[in-house]
Amino acid sequence: MKKGKRIVLFLMAAFFSLTMLSGCGSKSEEDFSSEPVSSGALVPQEQQENSSGSESVVYHRGTWEGNTYTNESLGFVYTMPEGWTAATDEEIMETMDAGYAALTEEQKKNYDYSREKSVNDFLTTSEDGTNGFQLAVENLGLTKGASNLSEEEYAQVLKGQMEQLSDLGYQAGATYSIQLHGKEYLVLPFKVTALELDGGRHLCQDYILRKQGQLMTAFIFTYIEGQEKQTEDFLNTNLKALS
Repeated sequence: MKKGKRIVLFLMAAFFSLTMLSGCGSKSEEDFSSEPVSSGALVPQEQQENSSGSESVVYHRGTWEGNTYTNESLGFVYTMPEGWTAATDEEIMETMDAGYAALTEEQKKNYDYSREKSVNDFLTTSEDGTNGFQLAVENLGLTKGASNLSEEEYAQVLKGQMEQLSDLGYQAGATYSIQLHGKEYLVLPFKVTALELDGGRHLCQDYILRKQGQLMTAFIFTYIEGQEKQTEDFLNTNLKALS
């Protein structure tokens, strides 16, 4: 399954480089905080009170202890299954750079400033590399017109962004709601039609969204078509509420 492993990592890289709502709003002096926002891929993201007087938005990255990842900002614990591995911060940055080639020219133009408003928190892959689970968090307060977006509205913007990656053939399904670690999330499922694995199966990605204040959380699970039940079991088993 070496081919499948390479494709899974490429899809995860494409999403990390897309950095959520990169094309949703234009950059302006009023959009950004007076203090620089730290690079989202490596350190906590903070927004000081800006010129419009909006309340401070602070996101602290989760921490790893062995195979256990704890995120106090979002209130959950993720236990990485045996055989899975977590990318280092350096590897996450390399993954983001690798996915840059998949972006459209317009998305590339937005890439640099959008990196300052998103945190690519973790990226984990299964032992055979055919499944991936990752977390990205975006501060909507740093994108003009995005603060009041609902999960459903956000999903529709994200759908448009992903469908622009025409070489990959992202095909969106209908959104639906699920419960994870005691919270309600909206799921936007995709099938990647341009990439076919052995047996005629395709890779799929579920974008699992929840808004908390001005922070939009996105869990992304990458899996092979037909593994929907295994994906559901993975999420219910390995994501728990922070006690």
